[in-house]
Parts: sequence; structure tokens; C-alpha cells
Amino acid sequence: MGNAGRLRIQNSNGLYDGTNNAAISAACNMDYYLFPQSIIEYMSDDIQKLTGIGVGKATASKHKYGILEINSGGTPGQEWVYLSSVGNIVVRQQLILRKGELNLSTSSAYPRDVNSGGNYLLIENPMDTAIKYLGMNDGYLRAETFDGNSQLRWRIGNNTLVHTIPFKRDFNDFRLSNMDDSQLYRQHLGRHC
Repeated sequence: MGNAGRLRIQNSNGLYDGTNNAAISAACNMDYYLFPQSIIEYMSDDIQKLTGIGVGKATASKHKYGILEINSGGTPGQEWVYLSSVGNIVVRQQLILRKGELNLSTSSAYPRDVNSGGNYLLIENPMDTAIKYLGMNDGYLRAETFDGNSQLRWRIGNNTLVHTIPFKRDFNDFRLSNMDDSQLYRQHLGRHC
């Protein structure tokens, strides 16, 4: 998909997961290319799995998300976008949290299973604008596993700008996390993010 192109996904199995169930099917061994400024928008009224690289054909940099947009219209607290338990979920340019919850756990069960484990979401762009949230009543991140495996990793390098991470405990809460790596790590281990 070319730069500035947009693909909206409503498939509950995400973009590509190496099976015939996702938006891009593994049947016929088809390959795909996501340009760095292409937009993949997860928009559904149901629970959706956010897929990544490291499965099937999706093994190269061209398979990483350029711009990933979460626009979930599901019932707050009951439907969300969650991370696939296989592969690495990598965003090259920007994560846009337009609406709904992006849960860093691998649980699609309601009520939530905090023992199910987690995965990580990696943001490669070091700029403070690499995560964009649109306001206190809109999209947010949630990390909630007892094993500590639900993580946001952001390669900020030597960038000294304030990086805001819109974590919430649930859709009624709002706490912005402006902190350095060690503070975020301690807060994550204490399950306060």
C-alpha cells in the first residue's frame, strides 16, 4: 500500500496472521508491502486482534505498519483491540489512538483474563509525535497482565522531548504518563499504567 493510502480493517483476525482468517489471507502465498506513510486503520465494533511481523510471509521491514490507527467503535470495557500472541507488532512512523482501547495483553476474552499474558508494541519513530491521541475521551492504551509481558516499547534514543503515553485503567479513567523509562518501568511493574 502506497504512502497516504488507507486500508480500513474490520476483520476480527487483523491484517495478516499467516492463516486464511485475517484480512489478507495466507492462501496462494500472496505478499504485501506497507509504505512508511501508509495507514492501516483497525475499525470495528467487535474485538479485534492486532497482528504483526514474524509469521508466514510477514517477515520483513515492508510488513511493519507505517501509520497504525485504532478507531474501535465497540462497547467500552467489553470490546477492544488486543495484541496477537505471535509475532512482533511494530509501527515505523505513528500510532494514532482515535477511539477505543488498545490493550497490550493477548486476551480477547470478556471479562478480561489478566493471566493470559501479553506481547509488546514497538514504536520505532523517536519523535514525541509518534503516539497521537485525540483527547481525554478518545483512544487509549491499557496494559494489564500479571506476568508483566504487556509492554509498550518506544525507541526514543537521545530525544529529550516529553513523550506522552495515554494509558488508562478503563474507559472512565484518564492519566497521562509523562515519565522517563525507569519511571515507566516501575509504574508498569506496579500495574498502575
